[in-house]
Amino acid sequence: IRKLVRAEIAKALATQDRLRFQEAETACATARELIELEDKKWKSGSASTFDVLRIQDALTETELSVVEAQAAVAISDIRLHLAQGNVAEWLRVDPHNSPALQGIDDRR
Repeated sequence: IRKLVRAEIAKALATQDRLRFQEAETACATARELIELEDKKWKSGSASTFDVLRIQDALTETELSVVEAQAAVAISDIRLHLAQGNVAEWLRVDPHNSPALQGIDDRR
């Protein structure tokens, strides 16, 4: 039962991390659109350099959020497969022929 509970918790966390990743990608796309608009405004003289730099800073922050979310998804995937006991299959390796993975599914 413990293994099943761990797997369900890991699955919920993985789902949450994937949603966070999607939200970060959406925010990044929006920031890119804002940069284009602000750049056009700057070229027409209706925006300052500061405005453009502020939007570029926001884009950098959203890009960082995307990378952090990608890392969280990767970690939660590993935790999920550890909890399910199928890391070797997920990695597509034969645990019997990989000394680094021998016994990894049995540790929990």
